[in-house]
Amino acid sequence: MGNFCRHVKVLRIAIYCTLFDSICILLHLSLSIEAMSGRRAKRGKPGGVAAPGGRDTVFLKREGFDPMGVEKRPLKEACEAPVVSFYDAISGKVAVSPEDIKLTDERLFVAGGQHRAERNPLRNWELGPSGEAVCAGESPLGAEFDRYFSGYAENEKIQLIEDKEGVKIERWVEPEYVKARLAGRATLTPNSSKVYDHQEAAAGQVYEGLRSGQYTCLGTIGDWEDSHELYPWNNGVSIEPKKPRLVTAPIDLNEHTAKQNVVLEGLSEVRENVRWDGVGEAPCQVAHDQKSGYNNMSLSATGKLLFVFALFGFFFCENTVPYGCLNASHCQQRGSMVAFGFLRYLGVL
Repeated sequence: MGNFCRHVKVLRIAIYCTLFDSICILLHLSLSIEAMSGRRAKRGKPGGVAAPGGRDTVFLKREGFDPMGVEKRPLKEACEAPVVSFYDAISGKVAVSPEDIKLTDERLFVAGGQHRAERNPLRNWELGPSGEAVCAGESPLGAEFDRYFSGYAENEKIQLIEDKEGVKIERWVEPEYVKARLAGRATLTPNSSKVYDHQEAAAGQVYEGLRSGQYTCLGTIGDWEDSHELYPWNNGVSIEPKKPRLVTAPIDLNEHTAKQNVVLEGLSEVRENVRWDGVGEAPCQVAHDQKSGYNNMSLSATGKLLFVFALFGFFFCENTVPYGCLNASHCQQRGSMVAFGFLRYLGVL
């Protein structure tokens, strides 16, 4: 009987130790999850539901912030005549030196340049009755470009023609999800706490985006509530304060988007020396500046509605491909391939 009691006592101690270990493990997991959530918050990833108060900037009204009064920058300000035309420079018709190259002030930047009619190389390409690619007039880059583009695979031509007025980003998003987003929802996605810490920089980026045409202000959240049952389905925003750059965080949208591969060109094709005099190499290499690269590509009408954000009590939509979009780099690379491929076709690169 005594041995039995001792065994029972040992068994009880073992059970207590097991329970204690389990509690410790659960407590450790709880603390780890809490710490991870804290780190995510510090990194500025939005999540949850936006509500007035606290550090969220969706409903926060900023004194003096008036996006409705910002006018879009006139296009003519950003279209000064170059000292030497681009075609003359690449064709070797004239002698060109680095001093002849004139860069436009970035403060005069106008968004959507790749799709503006006067410089859109595909403006005269259309889809025929059977959905085939048809050239209805000469490209702004000349008949030589049309001959070059005719050599593209038919499916590539069709997709680029479909996008000539604005990138149809929705083609890669699940159709039912697009319908759900366009229908709206009862809550708003919060912004990163980084925006609260850098409100002045965020407001400045919004103003610049409105002037360049990157953003359109849709009105106040209050006005929307008065006339709609549901909010537009918005994306949270964060900010990179050192640049500064306001960044869309379409986390949920990206999860329902099919990732498109980015085709990278070889190093020998990217780093090309420009031979200014046709014999000697240039003293410096020429690079393609990507700072405003995505903002050169307009979005389709549906695409704009997929990229709505709320800030300082106002709704905005993005008119150009956002930096945070899953397939932004694919769209940028695809557009660049048309331009740089044509230059190699001419024998310039």
